[in-house]
Amino acid sequence: MKLGYKAEKVYGVMLSEITSGILKAGERLPTEQELCERFGVSRNTLRSVLQKLYDSGRVIHKKNAGAYVFESGIFSNVVSLMCHGNLDLIIWVQNMLLERNYILNIFSQKTVGWSSESEAHFLSKLLHTPPKALLASCTPLPPSNDALLERLAEAGTRIIHFEPYSAESVPNQEYLLPDYRQAGYAAVTSLLAKGCRSILFTGFRFTGNIPPYYQLIKSGSMECLQEQNFTESSFFEQDVEILLKDKVFFEKLSASSNGPVGIFMVSYESAVKLKSTLVQMGYDIPGRIKIITVKLLGDENVKDITYIDFDRKKQLYEIVSKLDDSMTVIRGYTKPRVIDAG
Repeated sequence: MKLGYKAEKVYGVMLSEITSGILKAGERLPTEQELCERFGVSRNTLRSVLQKLYDSGRVIHKKNAGAYVFESGIFSNVVSLMCHGNLDLIIWVQNMLLERNYILNIFSQKTVGWSSESEAHFLSKLLHTPPKALLASCTPLPPSNDALLERLAEAGTRIIHFEPYSAESVPNQEYLLPDYRQAGYAAVTSLLAKGCRSILFTGFRFTGNIPPYYQLIKSGSMECLQEQNFTESSFFEQDVEILLKDKVFFEKLSASSNGPVGIFMVSYESAVKLKSTLVQMGYDIPGRIKIITVKLLGDENVKDITYIDFDRKKQLYEIVSKLDDSMTVIRGYTKPRVIDAG
């Protein structure tokens, strides 16, 4: 909700007094006339300010009784987490927050899948009692919940994104995101360094929305190949079950005589299936065929396959350690690292 210059100034002062505790939870606000006289604004301007405070959940209106402060942000020690990561990581974040006297409130997409509607329901609930911070891994599926995120930020919640929900732009709020574009670049670089002169990029053929991480990984891979003037790469964007029936795929594996063949699979689960099948068919792994994948947020322990990793604990530690530092704006990327199967 955008206000005019005068109204925004009044809103900023009143919100500051609520979040700092000058206006305490449960306290009745001065009358409209008193507020108009204090700030030197018209009744219409003041009412637009009050409406924004109502929308933010910071102030409630009681019939025939006036406006009251609902929640004073200074007393909030709740940090909310929207995450589809594994349980061990969530417990680690919880313990780190507890050490800093924060209570963790969780919304796990792992149980409901990527659902914009479920996410909107959760964000709407947060507006009633805005937490100190929201660590967000938002759904990439439309419709986006940007408007709810903006309202939550206006209510005083610090929003920090740690997974991208768009490949085209960065979030409006703070962020510390894994650099998936660099992950694709690093994966291809690793295969080239291992002597691969034929590289196959295998993923999924999406019929609808393409996940941001996939778009970014593919862009980084193609960027590396173009820089290296590498022309022997092929892209197979099918499900692994279909891929294993693709004659062209196996012809490509058998045709190269100038060194090992590199296979870059975006999905770790698919990489495990592919490796198992190729071993059963007698292909020499990791001698003749080098496989690399990316460890995504929801993946459990990855083993026996070279993979691109992001230090998630370091990423989330950096975010949590700056929750009390309101002067620092978090905007950046975490770099990938190659973890060899050996």
